[in-house]
Amino acid sequence: MPSVQRRPARLIWAAGIILACDLAVFGVRSRPVKVRVRVVTVTTLPPAGHPAVVPPLGQAEVSGEARTLSADGAVTDPLPLPLTLNAERGQGSATIENAIVNGARTAIVWTSGTPLPITAGDGATLDLGPAHVDLTPTGATWALDGAARSFSAGRYHAGAAVAVGRGGLATPRDGVDFTADAQTTLVTRGVTVHLEPGPVALAGPGKVATTGTFTVTRNDGTRTATMLTFGPGPFRVTVTPEGDHLVLDATLNGPLTVL
Repeated sequence: MPSVQRRPARLIWAAGIILACDLAVFGVRSRPVKVRVRVVTVTTLPPAGHPAVVPPLGQAEVSGEARTLSADGAVTDPLPLPLTLNAERGQGSATIENAIVNGARTAIVWTSGTPLPITAGDGATLDLGPAHVDLTPTGATWALDGAARSFSAGRYHAGAAVAVGRGGLATPRDGVDFTADAQTTLVTRGVTVHLEPGPVALAGPGKVATTGTFTVTRNDGTRTATMLTFGPGPFRVTVTPEGDHLVLDATLNGPLTVL
């Protein structure tokens, strides 16, 4: 019977060690590895401390100090009463149409001999709709000519010489109480109203022209300016009087000339 040759014990022991090491390595490599990822978002801030925003093409963001500002087609909140209508003597007039006097509808006509103060109870307003306005640190002057302006419903008093009635039936009065409703309107020629300084918010579409010191940011970059002419186009403008200037913030969408 042939003899069987046995492998040396040391060789068997070495083979076992190698196999154990391979199994250990395989186990480590097949074990899933968890990795924690921390995402950090970095926002670049310009010197002013606000996130840099690039306006879309055709839009401009404007901030700065205005000495004067004029706008055509500007819409603002209805003006609170009391208000005083002003016009050059013989150069202006105002008619309050469909006013209710002593229960009857009539017209109240003023022909600019003296300013016409209009007073009312708390909450009464005159809604100008789109109008022209000139703004300076000393206040806002609104031009009332154009479309008919609407009174809020309530009782009012016209405090200067007027004619009450229609056509040849109008009666002169030194003043008159009247009631306004949804049909009552104000139509003027050459008439303005001046308001004391205060914050003003305007919206277009229309035109805007202003002088002062401004920072203008557009799609193609930022620059400084001393005069802006905008429009026609949509706009949003807010101004707040501060000493000898107006703090201005505006968004303009349309043709803009920067000087």
